[in-house]
Amino acid sequence: SFCSFTVFNGALIVANGVNKPLSIDSNLNVTYLNDASTGSNANTPIARYVRAHGRYLVFAGDPDNVDRLHISATDTAGVFVGDAPPNDAVTVDLGSRVPIGSDAITGLARFRDRLVVLFEECVMPGVLGVFTEDDHTPNFDDAIENIGCVAHRSSQTIGEDLFFLDQVGI
Repeated sequence: SFCSFTVFNGALIVANGVNKPLSIDSNLNVTYLNDASTGSNANTPIARYVRAHGRYLVFAGDPDNVDRLHISATDTAGVFVGDAPPNDAVTVDLGSRVPIGSDAITGLARFRDRLVVLFEECVMPGVLGVFTEDDHTPNFDDAIENIGCVAHRSSQTIGEDLFFLDQVGI
């Protein structure tokens, strides 16, 4: 009854929060998203929300870890934590950084060069592609309180602005 989708590296990536994500190429071939080098999708996350951001594919809304982001390895769609090297994929648990309200992620959005993780009562902008030596260490150092997003589908980036529905309005 729900799916989200994004275009990444020329393929449409579709997630529904129940099954492994699908990849639909330009010839309309449909496969489960997987690590192209091994063909395995054992480490591909199940999640409700997907967003392409820069050189990364990001999933959120993991039914078992509602506050977790799954960020792919650089420039790959199907390589996640646990897949064979080279692999700079990372998972980030944001729940402890949510100052008020539920720690369940309600969506993902983009604002300029930031990935914005949406919660019911706060939004958390972050920067991907930050490295400490060889380790990918995304930076989510700010939480904007008392403004949140009720649904992933209600967020829209238009030009240099990000609009979304919160408990009060837009």
